Amino acid sequence: MEGQLTVNGEAYQGDVRVILLDMITGAAAAAYLDETGSFATDDRLPPGEYVVFLSPAMAEDVPDRSKAPKKSQASIPGKYWNEASSPWKLKVEEGMNQLELAVGK
Repeated sequence: MEGQLTVNGEAYQGDVRVILLDMITGAAAAAYLDETGSFATDDRLPPGEYVVFLSPAMAEDVPDRSKAPKKSQASIPGKYWNEASSPWKLKVEEGMNQLELAVGK
């Protein structure tokens, strides 16, 4: 699984983790954003329906991006930070899946 997070049409460069969770089976994968707002999971997910939500990255888990501008997590509404309220739903199929996460105004 790979993709990109944008906020108001621009790549998001905050310290954020993207989480994909199958609420029935518990299958999950997570990935950190890079300096271009892109992410890629190391784990292959079994096919199924997933909810996608965000989590703040732990300081020790974030690669050194001292040169990259940071954006405030406050620019992303609260509903995206919780699996119960996230509007992002994804049907994962066999093979590589592409995911574009967009937060609008």
